Amino acid sequence: MSRRAFIGLGIAGAAALAFGGAELLTRGRHGAGSTTSSGAAPFNMADFTVQRVADDPVYKPDQWRLTVSGLVNRDLSLSLAAFLALPQTNEIREFQCVEGWVVHSCPWEGVTVREIMAQADMKPTAKYLVFWSDDGLYSDTLTVEQAMRPDVLLAHKLDGRELRPEQGWPVRLVMPGSYGYKYVKWVGRLVVTDQPHTGYWEKYGYPDDAAIPGPNSTTTAGATTTAGGTTAAGGSTLEDTPGRRPARVSREA
Repeated sequence: MSRRAFIGLGIAGAAALAFGGAELLTRGRHGAGSTTSSGAAPFNMADFTVQRVADDPVYKPDQWRLTVSGLVNRDLSLSLAAFLALPQTNEIREFQCVEGWVVHSCPWEGVTVREIMAQADMKPTAKYLVFWSDDGLYSDTLTVEQAMRPDVLLAHKLDGRELRPEQGWPVRLVMPGSYGYKYVKWVGRLVVTDQPHTGYWEKYGYPDDAAIPGPNSTTTAGATTTAGGTTAAGGSTLEDTPGRRPARVSREA
């Protein structure tokens, strides 16, 4: 499915996919006969496509900070070392792009967003969390209810290895059960607010609720927690939208 088709799909089309488009949504690059994560399809890093709307940020490990501000009682500015010292969560999930391709059984490691919010002491008036990419352009929003799920992560590892720069190193959002455009890469700023915020692709017609329709939307292969953490997985994708800023596409090795 092209991104233009996805934008034109609308609510009715999404409902139709939920009941009649399962093959398109689950077959990915392996072709029509491959199994989904519920059938224990193996993870394959080569199944990801790297897509971007701006140049990748360049960091040194001691330069990156995750700042948290807005409707919190404690503003945060976490170094990478401080972030990695928080309870870690591991999760295996299926990742799906709006174009129809799928990466099965993605094993992610990171810190739950609700752990970050516990550190910041979120105020009861908070309604939304806005995740800003350090590319200077991309952002997206989750409701507090979505963000506080135990499987929503800020991930720094995939398949046991540190994310590569093009994958969003040092930290990317992971939102299981949602399409990839919710998986913000290079997250450096998190703003807690009571006002809705329109994300990058939502400005061009993508739905705010990126939930994947159908029975495979939240399939979990497994989850574990270390030092008080839990487990989660995800990814992010962008591509050309006709008449809009183009995304640059390349294959990961």
